Amino acid sequence: MKDTRRKLNFYSLFDFPKIEKSLEKMAAEGWMISDATGNLWKYERMEPKKLKFNVVFLPKVSALDPEPTEQSANLAEYASKTGWKLAVSASMMQIFYNENENATPMETDPIVQVDSIHKTVKKNLLLSWIMLMAVSLLNVFIRFVGVTDNLINFITDSTQLLIVLSWFVISIESLFHILSYYIWYKKAKNAAENGEFIQPRSNMTAYYSILVILLVITLYLMLRMFSTSDSRIFWLVMGYMAVIFAVVYGIIRLMKKAKIPGKYTIIAVYAIGVIVSFIIMGGIIHLVLSNDYVDEKAAGTYEHNGRLIEYYLDEIPLRVEDMESVDYENYSTRNEVESTIFASKSEIRQRGRIGESTPDLEYTIIDVKMPFLYESIFNDIWNGRDETHDEHVPDGHKSLYEEIDAASWKADRAYQLVSQEFGGIDHYILCYGNRIVEMVFYDFSPDEADKALAGEKLIGYTY
Repeated sequence: MKDTRRKLNFYSLFDFPKIEKSLEKMAAEGWMISDATGNLWKYERMEPKKLKFNVVFLPKVSALDPEPTEQSANLAEYASKTGWKLAVSASMMQIFYNENENATPMETDPIVQVDSIHKTVKKNLLLSWIMLMAVSLLNVFIRFVGVTDNLINFITDSTQLLIVLSWFVISIESLFHILSYYIWYKKAKNAAENGEFIQPRSNMTAYYSILVILLVITLYLMLRMFSTSDSRIFWLVMGYMAVIFAVVYGIIRLMKKAKIPGKYTIIAVYAIGVIVSFIIMGGIIHLVLSNDYVDEKAAGTYEHNGRLIEYYLDEIPLRVEDMESVDYENYSTRNEVESTIFASKSEIRQRGRIGESTPDLEYTIIDVKMPFLYESIFNDIWNGRDETHDEHVPDGHKSLYEEIDAASWKADRAYQLVSQEFGGIDHYILCYGNRIVEMVFYDFSPDEADKALAGEKLIGYTY
């Protein structure tokens, strides 16, 4: 039979009456609270007893302060004179119990009680909620600002969309904390002024619903990162996060054990955390950029000027050999596919080895799933190369898209990039229903037969 057990604490800070009732129920079942750190509280077995619990808040006590603080020690000494015994100290929250079920509560003045809770929240929680919400909204804003320059990559990258959604949900979660607290505080303050203790309603069901959404999104992101990216990068990132957490946690434990005041602990945590973070990230970047790093998706490598170069052998719908008589066996073919509910994108490249002269081919196939996004995606492709409105390129030297015969490509619409100086460039935009293709030919130009064949291959391509 186990003598200890752990139980999740599902109550908010200002939901103290429910905390007290929960602790009284656990004591009646033979379990006494022994550690109230974080959300996973620890209980130790005892003889079942009917006890009365009281939660008292100490605004000046920080979670980083070594325990017991002078304030918490004084409170425990005062409480013992009235029959209250300290069960556990959880920094700003002190939990007492009394074997007399009819004992007078430690807090008898509702105004004092509400004021102490408010000071506790302002000092220990409110700023972190506001900062987390601000950082979350800033991340959402920054990513949406970048959308105008790279709409296609954004809406076809499920990881990017999920990251934005995660930050947005985090901002909602932070806002929920702030609003729910101030709604409670306003009601509690009004009631206290009338000499009443208000019974809080913290809406924790809504809060934990938000947490579940965050957890699901996080798990999906991790699984997707693991399945679509180099697994070594995934484990490096996970290891980085684990080391930072361990360093910060270790610093706090050591400094609390050494009885160092919390204000110095927080400075040390930030300073050492930043230094360790830069060191680890520098190591990860060095490893990724080192010559020995090889993408797991690569079919193999070859050496060029002392460097390892990766090559790929992905299946692609249209190859140079389909249009040109090419006797070359060392092509690298890459097909990178991204798909979301908004659009699917397939970036395809066929290239020869570095230093070897070969005709090459690049094209991107985009299937637009949401019709209202079609024109925006088309314009994103168009504006990526067309210099009509580029004031930095003088007239007579611009590259512009011009409409060409679409029938040759078996397309609905077709456009070719044209240089005002040198004429037509083998760079095309082709439209097939909801499919848009951007295609570039290097060192060869397609004839009419090539265009027709390309149209057939592009129309028939499936992801």
